[in-house]
Amino acid sequence: MEAVADTLANIIRRFRLGEIRAETPEENAKRQEEYARKQSIEYYRNEDKRFLKKRSLFNQENALVNEYKDIDKNSPETFRELTKRSMSIVRDFANKNLYTVILTGKAGTGKTMLTSCMLNKLNQETYLRCLFVSVPAMYDLVMSKFSKDSDKNIEKKQERLYHLMNDIKEANVIALDDLGSETSLKSEVVEANQTFQDTLFKIGEIIQTKGLIISTNNSSSDFQEMYNPKITSRLLTKNSEHIFSFPESLEDKRIARR
Repeated sequence: MEAVADTLANIIRRFRLGEIRAETPEENAKRQEEYARKQSIEYYRNEDKRFLKKRSLFNQENALVNEYKDIDKNSPETFRELTKRSMSIVRDFANKNLYTVILTGKAGTGKTMLTSCMLNKLNQETYLRCLFVSVPAMYDLVMSKFSKDSDKNIEKKQERLYHLMNDIKEANVIALDDLGSETSLKSEVVEANQTFQDTLFKIGEIIQTKGLIISTNNSSSDFQEMYNPKITSRLLTKNSEHIFSFPESLEDKRIARR
């Protein structure tokens, strides 16, 4: 028994157990509250990370597959320069300096690819909520109420649109992909086209304090003809440093990946 007592005494001295005092009920409650607070913060941080994949609206499944590490080091110098510029935008956004960026050029030159890289980088390294929105897919949701589809499908699409608008409100950085292409799908119903313009206007109002990345095949002058001036003034930027022009000389990135 004496040997056991000596052993226990040594353990107490070694691990300084004698210095540990019992918590008061108040201290215990405070510790539990702090633990719950940290768990809550971690939960919402993880939700921010999942937001991009869970809430984005895609027109094609692989829209967000690209990351900066996937960019070919042998890409044309012009594309590599655009990539560097985009990384400076990512740094600005990460530092909460949020504004509008426009990626413009012909189809297939890498605009969506670079958009994907920017969003994935922000999603991995910050707690900004990022959202990808395919404009043609959003157009389909908006126009569903004027379609001859079944009531069930119309209701489903309108519900998705409702949640999408809420997601845009919650997001910190939004990418509007392929803006302008929906004009080739214009409805013969005037009210329908006006409804979509109203939707873009609402988005323009929402994003005033957010980061916005627009990819488009159209120029600023094209947009002046397509949309109401109230929409273009809210969505577009006149800052040339925030406009990325993808030259026609760039090869079609979609063909190159096949």
